[in-house]
Amino acid sequence: MQRVARFCQRHALLPSHLLCSPLVRALETALQADLRIYTGMLGEMAGVEDDLVLLEQVGSEN
Repeated sequence: MQRVARFCQRHALLPSHLLCSPLVRALETALQADLRIYTGMLGEMAGVEDDLVLLEQVGSEN
């Protein structure tokens, strides 16, 4: 999370959303950011269609 924050600062990026694993430690870390947090099982734990649905939902809120 700290590396991502530094990257965003260096490149003047201000994300509004954060995709996060639903695991407790990941959520605890993600909550340190003042962003809307979405949890899901991206990648191998879910199918590509599931990934696309989650990303579509996040994108439609903008």
